[in-house]
Amino acid sequence: MYICPYCDRDDFPTLDDQRAHIGDAHPGMGLNVCGVCKKSYSSRGNMVTHMKIHAGEKTHVCTVCNSRFVYQSYLTTHMRIHTGEKPHSCKTCGARFGQTGTLKDHMLVHTRERSHVCAVCNKGFGRLQNLHKHMRVHTGERRYICTACHNRYGYSNTLKSHIQNCHPYLYEMNSVLTSMMKQPENRFPDFEHAKNYISDLFSQPPPVNRSGRCPHCGETVNHLELHIGICPWRQGPSWQ
Repeated sequence: MYICPYCDRDDFPTLDDQRAHIGDAHPGMGLNVCGVCKKSYSSRGNMVTHMKIHAGEKTHVCTVCNSRFVYQSYLTTHMRIHTGEKPHSCKTCGARFGQTGTLKDHMLVHTRERSHVCAVCNKGFGRLQNLHKHMRVHTGERRYICTACHNRYGYSNTLKSHIQNCHPYLYEMNSVLTSMMKQPENRFPDFEHAKNYISDLFSQPPPVNRSGRCPHCGETVNHLELHIGICPWRQGPSWQ
């Protein structure tokens, strides 16, 4: 059902019904209003595009990793992950970034702005996201869970270090899966599909760990024997 942003009615079965009601009951008010979140737009086309967010419609597909997006602009930005394009540059130091948001965060290094302050210890942060992350020190929140031993950690990098040190076989599996997903020929729609495809290769981890370069894919890895056992290129790209 669609709602009217100007009164209490919320029983319009279609967007056209909502617009007709606005025209009759609220003359002079904007017609291009989202019936779900009440955002208004300058044209019907912009509003219809916005409505895709609520409909869950993701028609723009990445040809490399099959990720799907609501807007073409989101896909364009995403593609820079694969192409390495960094069109946004810092006017102070020349560093380049793929997204304007990343550039904006980077500029805090130069301005040293710390407008987000912790209410507990008064420590300042440039990004609100970093303040939220910092608050876990005070709250004791541990949202990251190890899938192998179920230990909990407050930060993703702490969990990653734990897996690398305590579960090297799982760490190597994740490394291989990440590498597979980045391949241009990747045919898996997401990480979980790829993981399920090669999960049988991880039933019995080899006992020996040493670093070295894989003779099949050329990657330098921390646990060579583990990697060779699951390297998708050990018999050529037959997994494609």
